[in-house]
Amino acid sequence: MDLSSICLSNPFLKLSMLVAATASCSSEFQELITLWVKRYIQPGDFIIGGITTHVIMPTNENKFHEHPHQILFGDISILAKNYQHVLALVFAVKEINENPLILPNVTLGFHICENYYSAMTTFHATMELLSTQKKFSPNYKCNFQNNLISVIGALYSEPSFLISHMLAIYKVPQFTYGSVSVMNNERKTNSFYQMVPDEGYEYMGILKLLLHFRWTWVGAIAKDDENGEKFVQTMLEAFSLNGLCLAFSERIRTVYVNELSEVLDRLERTYRVCMTSKANAVIVYDENIIMFRWLLHLLELDVVSLELKGKVWIMTVQMELTGLPFQMNWDIQVIHGALAFTIQSNELPGFQHFLHMRNHALTEKDGFVGDFWRQAFDCIFPELAVNKNTEKLCSEDEKLESLPRSFFEMRMVGHSYNIYNAVYAVAHALDAMQLGILNHKPIMNGRKWKLQDKQPWQRVKVGRLDPYIPSDNLLTIHVDRITWHTDFNQTWMNVLNVQKINIQISSKIVLTKNYQHILALVFAVKEINENHQILPNITLGFNIYDSYFDAWRTYRATLDLLSTYNRFIPNYKCGIQNNLISVIGALYTETSLNIAQILGIYKVPQFTYGSTPRMNDKAETISFYKMVPNEVYEYIGILQLLLHFRWLWVGVLAAGDDVGQRFVQAILAVFPLKGICFAFLRRFKTFHLGNPLDFVDSLVSTHNVFMESDANVVIVYDEHMIHLRWLLYLPKLGVVTMEPKGKVWIMTARMVLMSLIYQRSWDIQGIHGALSFTVHSNEVLGFQYYLQSRNHFWMKEDGFVRSFWNQVFSCDLPNPFVSEESETTCTGTEKLESLSSLFFEMNMNGQSYNIYNAVYAVAYALHAMQSYQHKHRASDNRRTLNLQNPQSWQLHYFLRDLDDCFKCPEDQYPNKNHDSCIPKKISFLSYEDPLGISLATSVLSFSWLTILVLGSFIKYHNTPIVKANNHSLTYGLLISILLCFLCALLFIGQPGRATCLTRQIAFGIIFSVAISHVLAKTVTVVLAFMTTKPGSRSRKWVGKDLGNYIILSCSLIQAGICTIWLGVSPPFPDVDVNSMTEEIILECNEGSPTMFYCVLGYMGFLASVSFIVAFLARKLPDSFNEAKFITFSMLVFCSVWLSFVPTYLSTKGKYMVAVEIFSILASTAGLLGCIFSPKCYIIVFRPELNKREQLVRRKN
Repeated sequence: MDLSSICLSNPFLKLSMLVAATASCSSEFQELITLWVKRYIQPGDFIIGGITTHVIMPTNENKFHEHPHQILFGDISILAKNYQHVLALVFAVKEINENPLILPNVTLGFHICENYYSAMTTFHATMELLSTQKKFSPNYKCNFQNNLISVIGALYSEPSFLISHMLAIYKVPQFTYGSVSVMNNERKTNSFYQMVPDEGYEYMGILKLLLHFRWTWVGAIAKDDENGEKFVQTMLEAFSLNGLCLAFSERIRTVYVNELSEVLDRLERTYRVCMTSKANAVIVYDENIIMFRWLLHLLELDVVSLELKGKVWIMTVQMELTGLPFQMNWDIQVIHGALAFTIQSNELPGFQHFLHMRNHALTEKDGFVGDFWRQAFDCIFPELAVNKNTEKLCSEDEKLESLPRSFFEMRMVGHSYNIYNAVYAVAHALDAMQLGILNHKPIMNGRKWKLQDKQPWQRVKVGRLDPYIPSDNLLTIHVDRITWHTDFNQTWMNVLNVQKINIQISSKIVLTKNYQHILALVFAVKEINENHQILPNITLGFNIYDSYFDAWRTYRATLDLLSTYNRFIPNYKCGIQNNLISVIGALYTETSLNIAQILGIYKVPQFTYGSTPRMNDKAETISFYKMVPNEVYEYIGILQLLLHFRWLWVGVLAAGDDVGQRFVQAILAVFPLKGICFAFLRRFKTFHLGNPLDFVDSLVSTHNVFMESDANVVIVYDEHMIHLRWLLYLPKLGVVTMEPKGKVWIMTARMVLMSLIYQRSWDIQGIHGALSFTVHSNEVLGFQYYLQSRNHFWMKEDGFVRSFWNQVFSCDLPNPFVSEESETTCTGTEKLESLSSLFFEMNMNGQSYNIYNAVYAVAYALHAMQSYQHKHRASDNRRTLNLQNPQSWQLHYFLRDLDDCFKCPEDQYPNKNHDSCIPKKISFLSYEDPLGISLATSVLSFSWLTILVLGSFIKYHNTPIVKANNHSLTYGLLISILLCFLCALLFIGQPGRATCLTRQIAFGIIFSVAISHVLAKTVTVVLAFMTTKPGSRSRKWVGKDLGNYIILSCSLIQAGICTIWLGVSPPFPDVDVNSMTEEIILECNEGSPTMFYCVLGYMGFLASVSFIVAFLARKLPDSFNEAKFITFSMLVFCSVWLSFVPTYLSTKGKYMVAVEIFSILASTAGLLGCIFSPKCYIIVFRPELNKREQLVRRKN
């Protein structure tokens, strides 16, 4: 039986649960893993752990709706270049042990494990480092200890994050030497040290490189994970502010065995997008170069047919030139000349000598060298051979320096140098700890610490000291902090020149408006318990805690909910149970995330009613239900509001947390596409009592920026209004001198109008007239009556009412244990309805309404569970579900019926299985598109033909056939026809502001000029024959002036219509995400469809007049009359544009543009062919007819 399928059959099990599983499953499974995990161990007084990715094991992506797939231990690939990482750690430990100046009488050892780039083996390797030596017993100390002092790992982002899950519990320092995960948990970051520079510097380097070479139109290819998303969004923000634009942004997915075909499809699409794009510079962001090499190798595999085009590849530091064994012979010519950022490294004396002199074949404890040698030299060490007769044995003549650099390097690479420095950092910290102990032996009540007893969490903090401090200002180094002499203050901030800020802030600040959230939950439970239609014979209770917006208290409150009633004993069930069925919380993002980390383990449903955090752990999202709409709809609302009022120059103030960053990245990705630009973008700094001046300093800087800006509209995105109110109160504090200017504030739904108690007297005039989005709410019958009739004085179970009452009414509720009343005792006449809406509202606000609905969602799910029990009473061996003791995880099935699907964002569409969203492709009629190529070719062909006709007429301008039909009008008509053909080119290519403004205007005016010429020719012919009649008064109208007058007047009318169009509602570039299921259409929005059809209507009017006049004049003498040809040309013209309207309205996307181009070409070709082909035939092929005698004879 497959052990992996036994142990991992429940997708909700954590690895820690697997370790504690029954011996029949767990021990055998762990032995199987232990057998396969490669390691390299050297004993020592202190052990430095190492977790490396030297081997990649093909895995399947685990999904929560199916059992995990079988683990594929045998089929592995070696990342040979990463073997240097192992050797760098070994070399550093060897150097330190041989150096008597560092850690004398102490030896360092190491324990290096392979993680196979797999979550399971990464957890196993981490716990192995924490276990007894040579025994896999996590959390137990017996026999020989590993004495682990730190861990260096890992190279890639995801394994580093998994390692931190374990090490953070034990406070073991972790050094990462490659990609850095996005850490959302402060508890984990306390033990997390980065040996790589902050990626922000790399982003700046890429930006400067692009600006230096003026590459303003670039593409981006990034890994399809959170770090890749962070990279793209950060670059989008920087690009938008520096005039750079992204031509495309594609993602590269990790290869899973069960999704190989889907990954290849994604790679093929990325290749096609990249190679068809005009962008010549492409930024590539990934944790290695493996998938990028797959992308460039698709042509060799005949997966794609498009030829590789020369691109300037800009690669980030993570992408070392390496490859898997099967990629060794793949061509790398296409990435020659790529611009690659690199991690700093130095030439270490002795490292290459160490590689030369090390006898790799005799290094028995090195579990990595065998696989490396087999892949590098295609041979096996004799002691590892199973059958020496059939297997190729190594001869000991193999040299590392003979290997290609893409396989192994003799010089220490950047990642190896980071490992080397990390080992020295640990050694120097131990040395400093030893020195500190020698100088401070009598501590902890006289007990001495031995260096060998040191724990990993006993770290030495390093910082800068002021060299000019007085000698009496001594500092004391403790285990967890550095304290200074009481008279000495080391300042790390720019101190404001403020004489005094007279603000009294109490030790406890109550957000009084949030008290309604509690009352909404209480009211909902009361309603349900009194309703016999819901949960008959069942009562709901509640247990509400305050998080104090503090992580520690939030964790404690969550564990209290999971503990025995009135006893804090998490994970044990004894006495009266809480019988917790779900949790509603919290209002703020960080608090919700902290709650989810614990509830996700127990699968307790969690309902958030405020800001929604971004979840990194799939196990947490399973138990997570949002009572607020997706914020994407709010972004769309803000965008539509700005476009409606044409506010195209705006400022942004956003929260300084991850949620604020997500908002900024979202609007930066969409708003510029709609023509909205940002005057400034500032982030609020969180207020802490420990840094009030730093907070005020940040506010002053923000205040000066938005007051000096000429943007009159400011979008504010924060979780509350406290920061904004501080910002607007700065002039009252005297810390700013600029007078406040009127701004249009656009506030998001999270920002409820509220005040803290010390803000009671602060003016809110500055935000009067603000436009604020709000969370949906309804008037709940009975809620106001409940607030008015509730006896708040005697609600002894309510632990919140006393502090609320004290802050809003400045009095104390009576204490039942004290007989005497003080002057501040409340009188009982205080009424909630008398309070300002800044402190409390009688109507149920949106957040309270979300809580109210969440309670009802739980009640209805329990009711559905009860109904299920009654329906299936006879099933399952007559055992029924006991609703008096349901498990919280059982509620998910019934809750999901309530909320099973979600709508994909507008820029994405669902895949075939409808279990994920796929980004839509960007579509427009481009010159690379086959349809665009054919239309552009037709335009150029017709233009060239028109030039030939015009040249012929100019060459034969003295011939009778040219003179007979007013050659000046003929030349003007031919030039107009040429411009009509050429204006079709404006419709091909990516729509921009300039092309959208000009193409329909140019089309309308040029066509009107052409038809005006036709009308002028027709009227001239008619008048010419009318003048031959005796006594005709039309003789005075004949001449050049009449034709010019007709052309000028008709054209000016169309120009006037177009001018009105530009003034009222001009065309603009737009993005259509709704018309096509799998495409985002870049198009020109006509602005005013009415004006567009006015232009077409006027053209139709001119064509109709020309047709009627020409038709009436068709029987005039043939020699001088082209009315018959004009009649045919106008018939073609009108037929084309009459059929254009229904066809145009029934097509979508780039085909709408193609229909208009075709109509332009067809109608213009009709003018050219019908009017000029008979004359060209005579001029070119029958010149004997182009004589005056022939014309006179034909007339007679």
